[in-house]
Amino acid sequence: MKSIKVIQYGSAIALFVTVAALLVSGLIILFCKTRATIDELTKLAMIIAIFIGPEVLAAFFGNYLKRKQNGQTSIDQENNR
Repeated sequence: MKSIKVIQYGSAIALFVTVAALLVSGLIILFCKTRATIDELTKLAMIIAIFIGPEVLAAFFGNYLKRKQNGQTSIDQENNR
């Protein structure tokens, strides 16, 4: 397995786990009597998004941007193989 695929899978799993955890936390806050509020959960989600978002974007679009910076197109890349 190529290293970029491992990074893509890891980023996708991290994003999925984060969204699932935030949804479960939101449901707990809504239906149970807790001192936490949705406002605090939203702040936490934004902080997490600041750290996970760039990793996910780099994992999925990094190769495309690298080829664009080098001036290669998909046809050039296929010819180099």
